[in-house]
Amino acid sequence: MKYRNKTVVASVTGLTLEGMDIMFISFAMSLIVADFHINLTTGGLISSITNIGMLVGGMIFGVLADRFGRVKVFTYTIFLFAIGTALTGFASSIEQVYVFRFIAGLGAGGEYGIGMALVAEAWPKNKQGRASSYVSVGAQFGVIIAAVLSAVLIPLFGWRGLFFVGLLPVIFAYFVRRNLKESPAWVAAQKQQPSIQQKRQADPTDQFTKSGAYHDWTRHDGHRANCGIQWADDLVAYHVAAIAGTLCIQFRHLDNQHCSRHDCWNADIRTFH
Repeated sequence: MKYRNKTVVASVTGLTLEGMDIMFISFAMSLIVADFHINLTTGGLISSITNIGMLVGGMIFGVLADRFGRVKVFTYTIFLFAIGTALTGFASSIEQVYVFRFIAGLGAGGEYGIGMALVAEAWPKNKQGRASSYVSVGAQFGVIIAAVLSAVLIPLFGWRGLFFVGLLPVIFAYFVRRNLKESPAWVAAQKQQPSIQQKRQADPTDQFTKSGAYHDWTRHDGHRANCGIQWADDLVAYHVAAIAGTLCIQFRHLDNQHCSRHDCWNADIRTFH
């Protein structure tokens, strides 16, 4: 498989996992509210805290990917995202859910921006729009997978069993690290960096170093902008999914303080169908 196709596969898979997690929150929200005996406002903070984690993760991992390499940091974000998602299933209080979702958000916030940077650097400019479209489809795959897994796992294992699936991306991160080499564009930029810095120190007014500095800044800034755009997109997606999952309680006249897991799950199913 060509390198550029590998970048698309890695990015699509990463975004699929992220889309899956968004819908996990939707299907599990009413059950989490009932399990921890909290109100809807307190439960809604789960999505807000996740998005704060995404914002922080997008900024941090965007800088780290520019400095230490796309693929290396990409695998770290997937690992962090997977661990945070899986730990959510072990939470014994709503405060722990907040912490674990923030951790998952950190990884998810960096994953998308780095994946898109890999694709943009591997594909020619006249085909980057097509490649980006392929990556965006991953979120829709994630929604479908989440719906299937929710229908199968929640009746059997409850909402916690759903989040244990989050460990699977660790395997994906392992294969990415073994089979996807570092971006040639990033490697070339790293080789040019020392010479640009030396010329900049020797003659700060030199036009070459000025243009080199400008090019380096825009390359980094573009990747960080990807992370910011994804955070804004997920800010809407997470909250819409969470609201859909929690409003089912009100629509079906269920008391979120006393409803059983079975009743809440059935309410979710009826609402989404």
